[in-house]
Amino acid sequence: MALIDYINTFGTNVIDKAKSNLKKEDKREGPLEESLSYKVNVSKNSFQLDIYAENYWKYVDYGVKGVGGTKADKTIYVNGEKKI
Repeated sequence: MALIDYINTFGTNVIDKAKSNLKKEDKREGPLEESLSYKVNVSKNSFQLDIYAENYWKYVDYGVKGVGGTKADKTIYVNGEKKI
């Protein structure tokens, strides 16, 4: 198996795990899940694996509920704003 195949397998596993985590948090089947993807760039001496997701992925990751929602426990964000 070539290195590129291992990198692609890793990228696929990362996306699958992210989708699984969304499902566990009951946030599946939305724009965030649909936006999850990866791209591999290979050059002569290196490779790069980029992971893509909607811009608000970090808020979901930190447990932010959003405008009009309730505050999540132990989050550093409230309605998209970082707590001071």
